[in-house]
Amino acid sequence: MDSMKSILSFAAIVFLCVPLYAIAPLSAEIGPVVVSPSAGSLTEKALEAAGEKVDLEWFEKYTNGDKGLIDSLSPSLLELLPLQNAIAGVEKDGAVSLYDLDMKVRISFAFDSDGLVEAIGIVEKKEKASD
Repeated sequence: MDSMKSILSFAAIVFLCVPLYAIAPLSAEIGPVVVSPSAGSLTEKALEAAGEKVDLEWFEKYTNGDKGLIDSLSPSLLELLPLQNAIAGVEKDGAVSLYDLDMKVRISFAFDSDGLVEAIGIVEKKEKASD
């Protein structure tokens, strides 16, 4: 019985010593959220790109210049960017997903080996129709 109390006491002390801020927030749309992106990371680049207004210079600065990418996404990006209240998911295989909490839209950037955007995916969350 005393050993059980000792184990529970130890577990309680360990739990209290673990800082709660070490637990990463989680988003249903993008999974674990990056709170402080590393300088120079793809996450930082994606947040920077999503925070700027889209124009020809935006495509020159952030993308690899693929004409198909530019032609197909210009209208959508002009409408969506800049994001005002974006959160970033964890980088995976050279891609980063962002979610704007206000507009309910997810934008995913896939980067090439030079750190330039080679593909963009846009998913807008549909509001449920009321019954």
